Amino acid sequence: NSFPKLTEQYYKTSAWPEAEEIAPYVNDDDPIFLNLYRELCYRHIYARVQGGPTVHQRFDSYYNYCKLFNYILSADIPVNLELPNQWLWEIIDEFIYQFQAFSQYRAKLSKKTDAELDTLRTNNSAWNV
Repeated sequence: NSFPKLTEQYYKTSAWPEAEEIAPYVNDDDPIFLNLYRELCYRHIYARVQGGPTVHQRFDSYYNYCKLFNYILSADIPVNLELPNQWLWEIIDEFIYQFQAFSQYRAKLSKKTDAELDTLRTNNSAWNV
């Protein structure tokens, strides 16, 4: 219960600290922990940060999901990772939501800056299904 309270108090409408900022305070030898933390960070940005994610955050979120899914699905043996069913559902649900949000974002070309359009052109494989 304290994590939502801390978020409400300190990060109500701003992004949480980057994973690299918190890594020294947690087990930074565990890349999956930082991967899951990033997933929560991007979820928070989509839900709470005014204006939503930047184009770079949208791509970073996609690549973070790729790392997470590849870690789980490409392992030779079952991964030693136990997550609550609710959390697993929310990860999949958020992935689908972010895919839909990116598709809508990419479709609105008239509202993009030249830099955003260039970024979209050079990263055309992300969220491209």
